[in-house]
Amino acid sequence: MFVKFKIFLLFRILIVIGIFSSPMYAKVIHIPNEQETIQSGIDAAADNDTILVAPGDYFEHVELNGKTLTLASWFLTTGDTSYVRQTVIDGNDSGQIIYIDKDVGPLTLITGLTIQNADDGIACEARVQILHNRFQGCKDAIDYEKNSGGVCSYNVFENNKDDAIDLDDNVDIKIEANVIVNNKDDGIEIRLYDYTGPLLTCIIRNNIISGNGEDGIQFIDYKELSDRVFYIEHNLICNNDMVGLGCMGNQNTTENYEGAAIPEPIYVINNTFVNNHYGITGGASLVALNNIFLKHTGTAIKNVKNHSIVSYGAFWENGADMDSCNVQPVIINENPLLDENYRLMQDSPCIDRGTAFFVWQGDTVLNLSNEDYLGLAPDIGAFEFEISQTGTKDNFITPTTLELYQNYPNPFNPVTNIRYVIPAAGFVKMDIYDITGRRVSTLVDGFSSPGKYSVTWNAKDGREKPLPSGLYFCRLQVGSEWKTIKLILIE
Repeated sequence: MFVKFKIFLLFRILIVIGIFSSPMYAKVIHIPNEQETIQSGIDAAADNDTILVAPGDYFEHVELNGKTLTLASWFLTTGDTSYVRQTVIDGNDSGQIIYIDKDVGPLTLITGLTIQNADDGIACEARVQILHNRFQGCKDAIDYEKNSGGVCSYNVFENNKDDAIDLDDNVDIKIEANVIVNNKDDGIEIRLYDYTGPLLTCIIRNNIISGNGEDGIQFIDYKELSDRVFYIEHNLICNNDMVGLGCMGNQNTTENYEGAAIPEPIYVINNTFVNNHYGITGGASLVALNNIFLKHTGTAIKNVKNHSIVSYGAFWENGADMDSCNVQPVIINENPLLDENYRLMQDSPCIDRGTAFFVWQGDTVLNLSNEDYLGLAPDIGAFEFEISQTGTKDNFITPTTLELYQNYPNPFNPVTNIRYVIPAAGFVKMDIYDITGRRVSTLVDGFSSPGKYSVTWNAKDGREKPLPSGLYFCRLQVGSEWKTIKLILIE
């Protein structure tokens, strides 16, 4: 399952683009040229305005309430990621750097900032978008409270003093494509406070969760079964001191490897667990499919039982593979052959060995389309195997159909990744066209063997003037067969 943005996020991005061409409807307040402080800029702003912060160090505690605003560095207007590190809001080791009140609008966006040195980097009580930021030296980097959530993506959380992301109360959220490393306690801590109401969905997908001082992801159970569901997909969860994914009971947050029987449904699909002390502990309704468990000094999975199931997993060099678990016997006990980035190498037994469809206790818990993976079946682990544009794979099973996907990001600026599968040897051509039909780039032009491939398009390469924002088309042709996908470039 590759990274996809919901419609509302795309809509927000289009609004951001429109800000700079529609001054009648929204304005940009420049900090410190037009307002001396970030908070004074927020106070002066109207609904849908942008607070654009110049590079520098700002020692402030700010509050957003009653409006839909964008708070951003120059990264927003340039796409230059160097502005993230250059634009710092420092809490001077106290309080909350950014407080988001419950009455802000859901299109509120915080992006392109370094947020450091406070009790909470962001204390959030609304559903907002927090994208492309860096959090360091805080106690909890983001503390999500009652009725909060939204989208938390493309952030870096590093060297925070407690948890990187703390989910309390009724949080509905997507946590996607973040780097969550070397925090003192948990990477993501989830408290299952008693809650009844509309189903809350928490998606944790495509993250790197590594080197944290307790658990990569920790669930903390409370008395009642709550109306929540969790999807944990395509994450690399490695080198955490205690458990990759740990379930704790009785409101206890100090990891003791108990493996509590948490009843909320937790779907753990296509992750790579490496070199944690334990891989997964606990879960009474946990479904674990297509995961790799490698080099755990303790046990790879423990107490995954009751209504839980483990299947299509790969286990290698663990202290023990399983302890008190429900397992269907579709298990690989071979070296998964991972490279230094924990990706599958070309002879890995995990390639095309996962499942796209799974029924458990009468419910269809996994039902992927062929657009959700490459090849004949999903690979096992967090990352689909790819070969480079010039690579080969002698033992690759020949695919049967031509396939073309954009990986991520989408929308993008200026780089995006495109994946494709060709079913037979032949002449391959991949071109990019703008909306008028003008060809703007050729990415592939030559003979290729059958297999899985990936190519990167940098929309700025070799151009005196950058391509404008808008819709582009990638066209892949192999012989007489062709496929096309849409790409969205943000200037």
